[in-house]
Amino acid sequence: KNQKVFKVSDYGARVNDGVDDTEAFKKAAEDLSENGGGTLLFEKGKYNVEIENKFPIENNVVKYGYYYQKAYSYNTIFDFRNLNDKIIIDLNGATIQLASNTMPGYRVFLFYNCDDVIIKNGTIIGDRLTHDYDPHLEAGSYSQYIDSHEWGYGLCITNSNTIITNLLIKDFTGDGIMIIDRDVPQATTHSLNNVEISHCRRNGLTLEEVLSVNANDLYIHHIGDSNGISGTAPKAGIDIESEYAKVPTKNINFNNLKTENNTAFTIVTGQPYFTENFNISNSILIGRTSIHNPKISNSIFIEDLAQTSTFNNAKIDNSKFYADAHQSWLSFKNNTVVNNSIIQGKYSDTTGNYLRVNNSIIKNSKISNFQGYYLYTNNDGSTRVIRHSKAYTGVLIEDESSKNWENNTFDDCFITFNVVSDETKTEYSNSMKNSNIKNSTLWFHNSKLLTIVNFDKMYFENTIMNSYSNYLKNYVHLNINNSKFNNSIFDNANQYVKNSNIILDNLDRKLHYFSSSNITEGTYDNTIIQIKNNLSSKNNFFNVNFLNNSKIILDNYNSNNPIVNSNSILNTDYTVEYLGEKSLN
Repeated sequence: KNQKVFKVSDYGARVNDGVDDTEAFKKAAEDLSENGGGTLLFEKGKYNVEIENKFPIENNVVKYGYYYQKAYSYNTIFDFRNLNDKIIIDLNGATIQLASNTMPGYRVFLFYNCDDVIIKNGTIIGDRLTHDYDPHLEAGSYSQYIDSHEWGYGLCITNSNTIITNLLIKDFTGDGIMIIDRDVPQATTHSLNNVEISHCRRNGLTLEEVLSVNANDLYIHHIGDSNGISGTAPKAGIDIESEYAKVPTKNINFNNLKTENNTAFTIVTGQPYFTENFNISNSILIGRTSIHNPKISNSIFIEDLAQTSTFNNAKIDNSKFYADAHQSWLSFKNNTVVNNSIIQGKYSDTTGNYLRVNNSIIKNSKISNFQGYYLYTNNDGSTRVIRHSKAYTGVLIEDESSKNWENNTFDDCFITFNVVSDETKTEYSNSMKNSNIKNSTLWFHNSKLLTIVNFDKMYFENTIMNSYSNYLKNYVHLNINNSKFNNSIFDNANQYVKNSNIILDNLDRKLHYFSSSNITEGTYDNTIIQIKNNLSSKNNFFNVNFLNNSKIILDNYNSNNPIVNSNSILNTDYTVEYLGEKSLN
């Protein structure tokens, strides 16, 4: 019985004739439903459909009319409900074009409590470009939901098992696809394969309390504002919701997803409890992303506007993140772990951006080109972004976020360790190991709480470490062990360096915002400091402790200024070795 084929041509529907086929489609859908299921078969070409411009104004149902059956009983073209047998909608290359209408909400396809649905092989186009957006009601408690005209859907799927494949859905006043599983007596699954959704005003795809969705080769673009027509919030490629916060959407798998040119979001999840078992792989997301609890692998995220992409409680592996516009931010928060990934800003005279890390771990990754975005006004009135400016940091590591960071490379970054006062704590501790920091500034801003930062087996090149002020440096303790320094110095910091090597060779002071001296106010334990190529500065060593046979090596040193000021050295357990010309006067 359920294998019966219902050809829309048998009901009078004709392609490419410009005639409304709505009644033929409704009759074919009605017969399929009476049969308990079957295949609805179209011909290749263009069909035209119309929504009846009637609106049941009943205030008890209009607020959330998109899933209340009564409010939209007039406004659905293909209406399938409570069917236990398989339904196959084979568009067979057809295009269904919705005519202009004035309805705040409508559905071209509705599947409600259906056990087994397949819809495939065609194009469904809404009336966004020609829709009449005039208000229906005077201003009141429900008018904002009605007159936003944001409830026009291509597919509306409620409590039904569905397979959606080889479809293009575009130009709807609301969402391309809305999927809702609420109070479902049994588990439902949804599969999307080779689906493109574009130019819808509210969302491309909305998932609300969905129990399982698997999407492969999904492309969503130009959602929200486009063609001079304003969208409605959230204007997201994908919106994952929980209307009553009863249950989260769970078992979400996006593979080979691409989103771009959406007004507000690529993907948005409003609250932490909205998602469980949420996976993104082999995907490219261009624009603002704001998600909770995802597992991300082999994917690319590009923040291309002056806004913030936020990843909460994410587990990220082998992926790439780019802040690609002036004042674009990347934010990793709430126990996010980033592994084996690339995190890259974009620095130029006109572009600077920001990476924020809060209670999260980054390891085995490369971080580069985060300089902040302080704009300096030139004498001619033009502006440029200043590197290494304490006014706007580039990488913000908040509280104890960098515990257990390892095997990272930082290049051309302004890195701030920032502690926010917490009356329940007396000190904060961070650590990094087996990492490289190059061409960067490390800045410690600690709000008068003891901050301990432990560096082990590090490599520093063309880098400076500095506390926020001479007073606050007393609250910063830097413990550095088994590390190497190349043209890297401490300025206004309080450091304990052990079992390490420091090389200073024509240090470029222009690189560093704070630099005033070379080696100041620290303890060097069993450490070698080699100064090369005519470094010349007064008080290169100031208020310094040397322990356990530390060594100063002067290579080709020739200066009339004392490189070692004996009045400033608090402990004398060091030796000086001259490899070149000795000239100490």
